Amino acid sequence: MTVLAKQKAGPSYVEFVVLMSMMMSLTALSIDAMLPALPQIGSDLNVQNGNTRQLVISIIFLGLALGQLFFGPLSDKTGRKPAIYAGYALYIAGALISLLA
Repeated sequence: MTVLAKQKAGPSYVEFVVLMSMMMSLTALSIDAMLPALPQIGSDLNVQNGNTRQLVISIIFLGLALGQLFFGPLSDKTGRKPAIYAGYALYIAGALISLLA
């Protein structure tokens, strides 16, 4: 007689779509929330050239790209949900620090 091991059920289709849409909306939100403040950021940092101010947006995308190098292996080791929740916690902590700066 063979005993089948219980397989852990993954997230439903709706849960997956909601989680992925939340993750993608955070990227758009982080850029859209910063765009109106870009001239003020440039003046605070004494940046005269408008193109140089836009490097802030490039740094956001660089952070997204480099974050995958950390969270990819973490996701492989611990699973997707803990890695996603760790990323959300890091994002919220950064947002709170930025709020208080």
